[in-house]
Amino acid sequence: MILLKRELELVDALGDMEIAQKLITASVMTDEVGNELNQLDAHFRSLGLSYMKLVQSGTKELNALALYASETHGATHMHYRANILYAFRVERQLETEAWVKSGYDKLGEGERLLLWHGSRTTNFAGILKQGLRIAPPEAPVTGYMFGKGVYFADMMSKSANYCYAHLSESVGLLLLCEVAAKPVFEQLQSNYNADRDCKANNKLATLGVGRTQPVHWKDAGEALDNDDLQGCHMPKGPAVNVGNPNVCLEYNEYIVYDPSQIRVRYLLMVQMG
Repeated sequence: MILLKRELELVDALGDMEIAQKLITASVMTDEVGNELNQLDAHFRSLGLSYMKLVQSGTKELNALALYASETHGATHMHYRANILYAFRVERQLETEAWVKSGYDKLGEGERLLLWHGSRTTNFAGILKQGLRIAPPEAPVTGYMFGKGVYFADMMSKSANYCYAHLSESVGLLLLCEVAAKPVFEQLQSNYNADRDCKANNKLATLGVGRTQPVHWKDAGEALDNDDLQGCHMPKGPAVNVGNPNVCLEYNEYIVYDPSQIRVRYLLMVQMG
């Protein structure tokens, strides 16, 4: 199953590389009044983001992001260090519209979680342009431990492993996403039909329960000095081994099956080595 999952990831990467190539060739090289644009500016505009703003060094926001990363670096991943080089606030307008249309802006305190997602650097033009996507129907379900969905983690290093930073000079890209996650459908073992079972049980997301997990949570809006994230929760303090012998995972995994449950909030460039 691991080999199959890697092959599926490679297919996804090829698809995202195709999107990136199309963005480059289709970029409009002038602004609205006909002034010539810098090539990089033109390519960036083609992503269609509402905004992408650098988080300034020395701010409460960047310090809180660094703390989240360091406190969720798993004990089984200590063969490398991870340092944030740059962090950006991001908003995709289409995501915001889908989120509001589905009513996720009305969720209660703590029902939205700020979670990690890692992917190959080559995938990010496609991700920023089209958002995080669900595997197509023709993809074999056996490649996905909890069904075909978008997978997130509350441990930075869990997601960092999917960046394959060794292929890009030990620099990886990570997302922090606001995820409409609760109530959760808890699973102690793999369940290829979790997407169906989650919906049948009227839950928003599947939680693959791990042995090591955060035990305390805090308001992300307050911690990050970001009013848009008020009521969204993020881990508080280091993760703890809760000693559950019945689980198959070392760390939690959160899976949603509808892209409208996802809002990309931060893009982080991370040195991993």
